[in-house]
Amino acid sequence: MYYPEKINLNNPRAIREVRDWLARHFHLNYGPDAQATYVVRGEEELIATASRSGNVFKYFGIHPDHQGENLTSILLGALLDDAFAQGIYHYFIFTSPASRPLFQAAGFQLVMENEYAALLESGNRDINSYLGELRQELGEPAGTRGAIVMNLNPMTLGHLYLIETARRQVDELIIFLVEEDLSLVPFRDRLAIAREAVRDLPGVKVLPGGPYIISQATFPTYFLKRMDDELAAYTTTDAGIFANYYARQLGITHRFVGEEPLDPVTGAYNEALARELGKTGIAFSIIPRVEAEGGVISASRVRRHLARDEYEQAFRLVPPATRRYLESTAGADLITKIKAEEANIK
Repeated sequence: MYYPEKINLNNPRAIREVRDWLARHFHLNYGPDAQATYVVRGEEELIATASRSGNVFKYFGIHPDHQGENLTSILLGALLDDAFAQGIYHYFIFTSPASRPLFQAAGFQLVMENEYAALLESGNRDINSYLGELRQELGEPAGTRGAIVMNLNPMTLGHLYLIETARRQVDELIIFLVEEDLSLVPFRDRLAIAREAVRDLPGVKVLPGGPYIISQATFPTYFLKRMDDELAAYTTTDAGIFANYYARQLGITHRFVGEEPLDPVTGAYNEALARELGKTGIAFSIIPRVEAEGGVISASRVRRHLARDEYEQAFRLVPPATRRYLESTAGADLITKIKAEEANIK
């Protein structure tokens, strides 16, 4: 009888054992994002492992000699219990297409599959019910309906230019704001700033992006800005979900992005969007970035000015809603975090 063992993530030796085992047998890169990791041992030897990062179950490995011994179910049971104890009731698995049937047999539903990966989910919600609620909130499109996905860390005049330019090309524009709280500006603050900044723009609505757009489940390396072997899987999955679910069910006819000459991860995402949206007939437009004072306006540029106490330079690059936030108590806390991050980079 096999039993799952939860390893101590503060024990470098335990982490090294799992990392080396996954790399040796499955060429998997066990990352620092794991919040819980379980292993199953045979006769002292590790024969299976799996981890949880937020509501994403990942880093599964079952030794070939022990396939068919119910180890996937044992590990899934441990992860589900662990997630439940943390108040998590909706789960994702990001895995290889070859492993998809194993998790479907355990009750997970397929969300998206491509040549690189399969994304499955289970729990107290699913993508179709989630989009059904959004569809009810938005109503039927009043003509052409466009969409932009934004992070706004923080919101700049460049973002506002992109919104205004896109809005002139469609009858309605939805801003899906990345909901993962992995940016320096908290999600609730980003949402409040964006809604204030666009409140006088007719036909523009700002909505939470939810768990299916640039999230830990669909595109975790977006937040790490890491180019690696998994990038194609993440960009293709996220773009495919937008094309085959969001666009179809919400009546979205156009997707807009800003030109990305500096960030290779976002550039790769734009390429995946162009490819996946093209398959479904959704118009895709790249809007050139706006420049000011000798350079492209970007959130990273604003953060650099703030880190160097160059407040007036930063304020000239942001809308009034962002400036008011930066001059608030919450903004002062943000600037402290930005300075700490800048110091760590150096």
